[in-house]
Amino acid sequence: MRIKSFIFSFAVLASLTLIAASGGGTAARVACTSTEVTESDITRQLHGTPPTDNWVLYTRQSGNGAFVTGPGTPPEGAGSLSLQTPGIPPNTSDKVYLYNYDHIGTALSSINAISYSTYRTAGAGQQVTAINIAIDINGGTLNPGEFATLVFEPVYNTAQGPVQNNVWQSWDAYSGGTARWWGTGAVGTAGCDATEPLCTWTDILSIFPNATIVGGFGVNQGGGNDGLFASTDALTLSYGTSCVTYDFEPDADNDGVGDGSDNCPTIQNANQLDSDNDGQGDVCDTDDDNDGVGDANDLCPGTPSGTTVNGAGCPVPTSKDACKNGGWQTLYGTGGTTFKNQGQCIQYANTGK
Repeated sequence: MRIKSFIFSFAVLASLTLIAASGGGTAARVACTSTEVTESDITRQLHGTPPTDNWVLYTRQSGNGAFVTGPGTPPEGAGSLSLQTPGIPPNTSDKVYLYNYDHIGTALSSINAISYSTYRTAGAGQQVTAINIAIDINGGTLNPGEFATLVFEPVYNTAQGPVQNNVWQSWDAYSGGTARWWGTGAVGTAGCDATEPLCTWTDILSIFPNATIVGGFGVNQGGGNDGLFASTDALTLSYGTSCVTYDFEPDADNDGVGDGSDNCPTIQNANQLDSDNDGQGDVCDTDDDNDGVGDANDLCPGTPSGTTVNGAGCPVPTSKDACKNGGWQTLYGTGGTTFKNQGQCIQYANTGK
């Protein structure tokens, strides 16, 4: 997930980091695609620096984040994103936020669902991780004074209930347009600041009908949330006919596949090859063809017993296409010899040697 073309002036980027705190939801109009986000998908940067990736985890002072298993039973997969802002002196302005930059240019008017879930381990009052969206109030060219950050916090959405400790809670940050938001910059100046009464999503659209996402969309914790320890998961954004739910997952072997769905969670295997379809990846399966003969003694570890005597009957490449997309790993040469790579497999398919 790397940025292909993404240029901001540093002045705009500096504005991107002037965010507030805390967080909410459920409500998608179309079927959502669940997308895993792990440590290998993000870049860690200091607060206030230009984004260098599609996913950036920003930190200030002692603020920090980690992809963890649990807590409890997360709404998506086996894990979540844990955010910590301890606020221990002299670090009393801790901040941590994870931003995604894939939705730049999206019109706010096309959004029909925003939601997420939180799990607060420790913290005072109603505060918990927030949703932030960096916007251009007029869309098109971003001119001076047109940048703002929208902030959703459950503390201002009391109809959805109070924040509780040690339980997963879902927050609807759209709610048919009635979810309550506040904003910085021109949004705050227009009367939608962090003081009651706040503005609904519909109110903000009526004031800024041409607003678009201009920077990060994500979760934020900090700016007055000392002592807050919380996790978040199932961050959802839906607009038009597109809907994505971000599933935050730990990845012990750092192969880009979250532990909850990794068929070899402690050994890198990004291709997730599972020759015998037994749920255990080949790199950690000692019997890849599940025939009761361990790979170390099996002449054709990708073919069940009965066709493996002296290597006879092992599947061989009949065309170069059979070697592609990892196929060479399940094919054999004369006498059950394995191929070192795709090229060697193709050579055998072409020459028989």
